[in-house]
Amino acid sequence: MRRTLFTLRRLTLLALAACGAPSGDSGAGLYGDAVATPGTTPRGWSAAFTEVEGGGYLAQPSDRALIGHFSQTGPRLEREGELFSVRLRTWGRDDAARAVADVAPRLGDCLPLGAEGECVEPVEYASPGLVEWWVATEEGLEQGWTIAAAPAGEGDIVLNVNVDADLEWDDGEPLIVGARGQVAVTALAAWDADGAALDAGFEATPEGFAIRVDDADARYPITVDPVYTTAPTTLDLFTASSSARAPQGIVPLGDTNGDGYDDFAITETTYTYVYNGGATSTSWDSYATYIALGSTSLGTAVDGGDLNNDG
Repeated sequence: MRRTLFTLRRLTLLALAACGAPSGDSGAGLYGDAVATPGTTPRGWSAAFTEVEGGGYLAQPSDRALIGHFSQTGPRLEREGELFSVRLRTWGRDDAARAVADVAPRLGDCLPLGAEGECVEPVEYASPGLVEWWVATEEGLEQGWTIAAAPAGEGDIVLNVNVDADLEWDDGEPLIVGARGQVAVTALAAWDADGAALDAGFEATPEGFAIRVDDADARYPITVDPVYTTAPTTLDLFTASSSARAPQGIVPLGDTNGDGYDDFAITETTYTYVYNGGATSTSWDSYATYIALGSTSLGTAVDGGDLNNDG
């Protein structure tokens, strides 16, 4: 038996509509006005990028669960101190892939995102014919590629992303798997200059994953846009339990240790395990275990709250 403790909240996409092809390969003025795709709600932005010493930029979405590092060696995602490289290596048609060289990132033109039209400067990696861009949102880190004109060759557009970590797949979407948690690559969308949706999907590759886009009827420029976010955490209750019996349940306790994050307990007949919540995940090593001594049952109910009366 497996029980999902935290669920991933998917929100609708923000479409950055291009108002014409960029000038040369610089990508300047690439996005134009930020508008919502019909039938969707703009995704809220959460943080500006911070320039770091030595070059590059840092972004922390509002929940700080996923941090973005952007340098000339490419984008890296950080979760709980663990870094994952997610680098676009080739793009183009099936029969005419183009290699992507290392380039220094820069801040792009201001995008009027958010309910009040706040200015958000994306981080950009500009390559001939394509600009990769990143923005920090309430859900995580949003990545996009805007392709100025249809590349030569036959077949779909394919973007190959190298990932230096193990991948699992969940309903056709990649999960980057680390020792301290997972990062979901999700909410993929693609659209053309008119805002028309394009068919797009993920594929597994030996180096990571690819995104395939059908641009047969597209008017350029086109945009391809996934989101990286912390994945749901799944706990095997039999592993957390002291016996082969299924635990009786998971009980929310509130903030028992006064750190600002809710805690919970897993109960069974003779044991109750208490776990601390945290800013980015939950430690699966219980900080307290209660054992029934001299009886066959610890109790039938568990409740919690502010146990040390610190607010």
